[in-house]
Amino acid sequence: MGPEFTLALSESEARELTARIRTGLETTWELIQEAWYRRVWEPLGYGSWDSYCQAELDTVRLRIPREERQGVVASLRESGMSTRAIGSAIGVDQKTVSNDLRGREENSSGEVRGLDGKSYAPPNARIRPHRRPIVNQALEAVRQINKGTEMVRRILADDRYPKNRTAVNDELRNAFNLVAEMQRRMESEGVES
Repeated sequence: MGPEFTLALSESEARELTARIRTGLETTWELIQEAWYRRVWEPLGYGSWDSYCQAELDTVRLRIPREERQGVVASLRESGMSTRAIGSAIGVDQKTVSNDLRGREENSSGEVRGLDGKSYAPPNARIRPHRRPIVNQALEAVRQINKGTEMVRRILADDRYPKNRTAVNDELRNAFNLVAEMQRRMESEGVES
């Protein structure tokens, strides 16, 4: 049995409910962008983004009206997703995504990441400077830091480390100082760690 609701809404309650729905949908597209960028299908054991979308999202997809779909498609494209990846995420054909992009000014975004993880220039794209969304840049930085952390663990476990401890520690200390400086800057700008 589902939740119980009263039928009568005031105008302000109706507007608040509508705003909550819009916020929820906007958050959904941001989560899809993050899932794509962070390759969520790999740790879950899916062979591809398509397989992941079909298995995990197929029953919960909303059919988006065309006018709204074009905005969603453009937003996902600007985050670097390929037309095929967008189609899988929103449950439409790749050709539909291409048509939606063709119908908008924003179809000339920069680099696109294909399903194979490689970066490509979109076909027929007009050349213009494009910056990836800053959240995606931060996610990439975190991924690189995680890779670096794993590399440091391997270096510390290496049988050559004890002999080269002083030189290695000096280099690592410099890197750790840079990270500490970034943390101090974030805290001084009101960003919690």
